[in-house]
Amino acid sequence: MLSQASQNGSALQAHEVLIRELCGQEGNFLAALRARDGTRPAWARLQRAHPMLLGDRELTVQEVDLGERGIFYRVQAGFFPERAGASALCRALKARQQDCLVVKR
Repeated sequence: MLSQASQNGSALQAHEVLIRELCGQEGNFLAALRARDGTRPAWARLQRAHPMLLGDRELTVQEVDLGERGIFYRVQAGFFPERAGASALCRALKARQQDCLVVKR
């Protein structure tokens, strides 16, 4: 019989897998900032500039340590279940002169 901790750990792992499947693994990297507190205002500006493309997307912030270059906070437009969705959004944003890279979670 599994211990309570093992059961909780297994349930947590199953939950994380489900979240990844529902939320996807492919995202859109739109900007990198040195200060975390600048990510929400940057996201708000991006949504105002591209409401039809980003209006229903969710902000995701990824902290990245680039060693000597310092810590950066990546502004990302949520995640897609498939790369095709993330790629289509990047193409549309680039057509509007907005930098965009498809990234894996």
